[in-house]
Amino acid sequence: MSAESVHSIGAQAFIIEIGEVAAGLAVRERGGFSFVATDRRFNVLDGSRFKRIQQLENAAHNVWRAHTPR
Repeated sequence: MSAESVHSIGAQAFIIEIGEVAAGLAVRERGGFSFVATDRRFNVLDGSRFKRIQQLENAAHNVWRAHTPR
């Protein structure tokens, strides 16, 4: 299973990584975070909004698992 990580790139945005893949950016907005996909495998989440960054990470991880052969 791949590890998830979040790296701050300023007070308003965070890089979401699944394993060694930069899935996208979590952009802080009023009331939560908006996701901007940087890898096409995560386009399904592009523009999605989440109240907590952990919810966004979980969604990205689920997309990753759906695209990873078992």
